[in-house]
Amino acid sequence: GVGSWESRVGNGGDFLEKSSLSQSVVVFGIPYDGRSRTAPVTPLTALSLATAGVPVVMHGGDCMPTKYGVPLIEIWQGLGVDFSKLTLGQVQQLLEKTGLGFIYLPQHFPRAQGLVPYRDQIGKRPPTATMELIWSPYAGDAHIIAGYVHPPTESRFQETFKHRGTNNFTLVKGLEGSCDLPRDRTAIIAISQPNSSEGFERLLLHPRDYGFAGSEVPLDSTTQLLEQMQEVLQGKSSELMQAAIWNSGFYLWRCGVCPDLPAGFTKAEALFTQGHAAQKLQEIRNAIDSVQLAHQP
Repeated sequence: GVGSWESRVGNGGDFLEKSSLSQSVVVFGIPYDGRSRTAPVTPLTALSLATAGVPVVMHGGDCMPTKYGVPLIEIWQGLGVDFSKLTLGQVQQLLEKTGLGFIYLPQHFPRAQGLVPYRDQIGKRPPTATMELIWSPYAGDAHIIAGYVHPPTESRFQETFKHRGTNNFTLVKGLEGSCDLPRDRTAIIAISQPNSSEGFERLLLHPRDYGFAGSEVPLDSTTQLLEQMQEVLQGKSSELMQAAIWNSGFYLWRCGVCPDLPAGFTKAEALFTQGHAAQKLQEIRNAIDSVQLAHQP
């Protein structure tokens, strides 16, 4: 269970301190073993949220078992943002400056990184792999967003949340267990509702109802994915752009930036087509350079 995971890795993760950020920080929990079939849009979603003033923290490591898919850290590096060399203090600064942070296991959480070899030995994703999805490296008020593949996992998450007193969460039956909403099927979502008896509200979103139905974008290579992402950031229309708007629009609504879903989609589209998200990416690149320069002797 989560208790044993947290005690095994201990609070060996120096969590990001509660910061001067005025609102809760979104923590995206995405399978550490990455993606192998469908193009991830999470980095684009994270950029759109940060651009709209919602701070985001992600966490993950390198390419690892059991899927050996493309890890988030590598996608960010391909976008010109390298979180892997930053100290925890620098990640904290970056989060406060730009609204985006990344906890990189080998650097910031070696104890959790030490569990990676077990994945190979167990052969399927161990319970740890379930718990990594709802771990919050942020000490302040966090909104935990996690993906899953199998319905029993969702119930496990919710039990853990009750036990931990987490009452701000979003759970998504997402692409390859990520937080990415699908476009070729109904998105099954649970939204925390502290006042209800269940503690959550079930949301079924049909992409067709909003004009976003389509095939998922296949992940052919990291190089191609990065080109497609750059095109989205340049405001060019594509299937990945549709996926980015569908996801970002949902999360902009969910995080309270927009009053309803249609407003979320409109805002998301503007963030990408008017270059705001691209500007945010450049701001993050510059901020990484400046926090690293500040530490040079």
